[in-house]
Amino acid sequence: MKKITSIILGIFLSLTAFSQKVVYTDVDKVNEAKTAGIFHFEFDNTYPLTEINKVADYYTKFFTVISTPISTGGTAVQITLVEDTEMARKVTLRFFISLAVDQIEIMGADLKTTEFVDKFIQK
Repeated sequence: MKKITSIILGIFLSLTAFSQKVVYTDVDKVNEAKTAGIFHFEFDNTYPLTEINKVADYYTKFFTVISTPISTGGTAVQITLVEDTEMARKVTLRFFISLAVDQIEIMGADLKTTEFVDKFIQK
């Protein structure tokens, strides 16, 4: 029983120690962001700026990404759709998956990335 408890505790600690966080910052203007096709996020410092830019380079046909370091050590990321198409909106999910983003925080709640894209990026 002691071993099982130790294993569970170890898994929990490793998950929390290496947790990655992405926050959607357009909370007060969700509809405007969806209409304009411009979305703002804050990635914590576990996502290197160079990696965000490298992954973004694969999707320039669908959207542009402007990433800027912020004082908290993370990165502010703006995603702007090149064309307002359903495909461009769907491809944002690939961007997040490529960066291993499992959840996106909005208004203090964590949503699975697929659920977030369906609710806040897709029309």
